Formats: sequence, C-alpha cells, structure tokens
Amino acid sequence: MGDRKEINELLAAFYAGTTTREEEARLKAFFDDADLSERWHADRDIFRALYDPADIVLPEGLSDRLEQVLNRYIGAPHRPRKQPSRIRRLYVAVGSVAVAALLCVTLFFIGEHRQPAPVTADTFTDPHEAELVATEALALVSMHLNKGLSPFEKARKNMDKTNEVLEKLNLK
Repeated sequence: MGDRKEINELLAAFYAGTTTREEEARLKAFFDDADLSERWHADRDIFRALYDPADIVLPEGLSDRLEQVLNRYIGAPHRPRKQPSRIRRLYVAVGSVAVAALLCVTLFFIGEHRQPAPVTADTFTDPHEAELVATEALALVSMHLNKGLSPFEKARKNMDKTNEVLEKLNLK
C-alpha cells in the first residue's frame, strides 16, 4: 500500500466525508493488512465500524422493541396541550410589568447621565469687531457662490436669445 503520508491524507478525507469509493477501498485494503502497526489500530477499528456495519453486533430483540415503541407512538392519540393555570398566567403578567418598569427606570437613568450638548460661546466681546468678521465671511460666501453660478450665466443668455426668437416666430 502507499506511503503513510498518503494514508494520513485519505484518513483525513474519510473523516471529513469527502472520500470516493475507490479511496475507501484503498483504506480498506490498508487496514486489512495483517502486519499493521499498533499506531493504526484505533483508526482501523473506527474505519471498520463506519465502513462495514456487518461487524456491529446489536442486542437481542432490539428491532422488536423499537417496533413496539414506534407503534405506540404512531398509534397514540395526540393530546392537546394543557392550558396554563391562572397562577402561571399571573406570574407571566406580573413579570412582564416588572421587566417593563425596569426598562423604563434604566432608560431614565441613562438619559440623566448623558453628556449635555456643548454650548456655543460668544467669541467676540466687541460687537463692531464681530460685525466686521461676519461681513467678511458673508462676502467670501457670496464670492464663491457667484463663481459657482458663472457657468449658468452663459446658459441664461442663450435661453433669453432663444425665447426672443420664439416670441418673434409666434407673432408673425
């Protein structure tokens, strides 16, 4: 039979359930060897138990007992489930209310310990200086806004010309 590395690979595939019938036949031939070393005896026993179930001895009368149990189970009428008692329903209701109350208390305390939103502080003490900075900021925004609108100015002029031509065509 092949080398030990090949047998180890075949055994790993066998235990993973990915061997083919030919590979299992090679393993069977390997384990049937009478000169098998002690190292392989545990794998041989597992392989034989899984591969050849004829070697497994079942207790006397097992199939008769299984058949009786199955017949009792199949033939037994299905009983409806017993309704829970009033006390059990009361426990469930009280437990539900307790859990809801605990959840509310937990959410309350989580809300209490939340960090407050940062307060915006006034950065200027002199109102005239604040007005100058605000004016500069608005001028900067206006300048960039006008830059963004300049490509549309050409399109607006073309639309105006188109509208003039359409008006002339409609009058005649």
